[in-house]
Amino acid sequence: MANTNPNHNNNTSTTSSSRSALRRLRKQSSASTTSSSYNFSEIELRTIVDRILYPTSVEDPVTRTPLFILNSTALPSPRDVSYNLLLPHLLEVVARVDYSIVFFAGGARHRPSWAWMIHTYSALDRDLRKRLKRLYIVHENWWVRTIMEMVAGAVSGKFRKKAVHVPNLSALGEHLDIRYLSIPLAVYMHDRKLEPSISFDSPHSALFAHDLPSGDVVPLFWKECIAHLSVEGLYTEGIFRVPPRTEELDILREAFDRCQQVNLHEYSPHAVASVLKLFLRQLPTPPLPLEIREQLPDFQPSRENTIQAAAMLPLQTVALFSLFIPLLRDIALHERSTRMSVLNLARTITPSLIR
Repeated sequence: MANTNPNHNNNTSTTSSSRSALRRLRKQSSASTTSSSYNFSEIELRTIVDRILYPTSVEDPVTRTPLFILNSTALPSPRDVSYNLLLPHLLEVVARVDYSIVFFAGGARHRPSWAWMIHTYSALDRDLRKRLKRLYIVHENWWVRTIMEMVAGAVSGKFRKKAVHVPNLSALGEHLDIRYLSIPLAVYMHDRKLEPSISFDSPHSALFAHDLPSGDVVPLFWKECIAHLSVEGLYTEGIFRVPPRTEELDILREAFDRCQQVNLHEYSPHAVASVLKLFLRQLPTPPLPLEIREQLPDFQPSRENTIQAAAMLPLQTVALFSLFIPLLRDIALHERSTRMSVLNLARTITPSLIR
C-alpha cells in the first residue's frame, strides 16, 4: 500500500541524512585512532556511553519530546579513550528522534578540548542539530560559556533560543519534575557547592521523621535499599558499622524524601545501610517502644516468646522488620566477608530502635 503521509519523504530523507552523518563520523573516528593505543570493544564503548548520555522516562514539558541526560561528570580521560571513538555511539542514542537534553555541565573531571568541540560541531549533520528541540544547561561554567562564544558564529539564533541556562538543581525543578531524572551522585555533590539543599515542592509528604501513613505499607525506598544490600552488603566489611560520607548520606536522605529516582549503585553500601538506620532512628514512634521493653525484662529466646513479643510491636515495626531482619540474618551468615556477627549487628542497630 502506498504511503499517503505527506511527511514520509521528508522523514525518509532525514533518516538517510542522519545515517550518512554517522557513517562519516565512524570513518573519521577510525582514521584518527588507527595509530593510537586505544583498544576498546564495542561493549566497553557502549558501557561508557550509557553513563554519559542516557534516556529518561519523561518528556520535556515544553516541546513534548523525549528527554535525555548528558552527564559531563561521566566523561573519561581523553588519555584513556578517544572521544572520537565515543562520538558515533553518542549520536546513535538520539539519531532517529526529535529530542531534548538536560546537560549537567558542572563537576566534570575531564572535558574535550576546545578544538575538538569546534571541529565536532562543524562536522555534525544539520539534521542532528535541528532535531534538538530544547537544551537545559545545568551548572553552566566558564568552559561551557567559552565554547558557546567560540561557536557563536556557527550557532543560529534558533539554536540559542533552545538553550535554557539553569544555575542549580532547585532551578531545574522549576522547569522539570526532577524526581524522574536519574541524577548522578557527582552532580549532586557539585550542586552542594552552590546551594545547601535542593528546594523542590514534591507532591508527596516527606518520609523521614514521619511514621508510616499506613502502618503495614513499606515505603518503596526501604524495599529498594534492602534488595540492594542483599547483594552488595553481603561482601562489604563493616556494613551497618562503618559511617559513610556525611554529604553522601544527606543527599540520599533528601532524594528519598522527594521520592526521587535513585541509582543506588552510585552510592557506597555504607551510605545505603546508614540511610536505613537513619530512617528507623527518626521515626516518631520508636520501633521498640519503652513500654514494650519494660514488659520483657527477662526475655528468653524461644519460638513462643518471639511470637508473643512480635504481637506487642507497633504495626509499622512488624512491616519494616519483615524485610530488615532477613537482611541482617544474611549479613551475619556472611560474617567472614562482612566482619559483622549477630552481636556486632545488635550493637550497631539497637541505638536506632530505642529512645
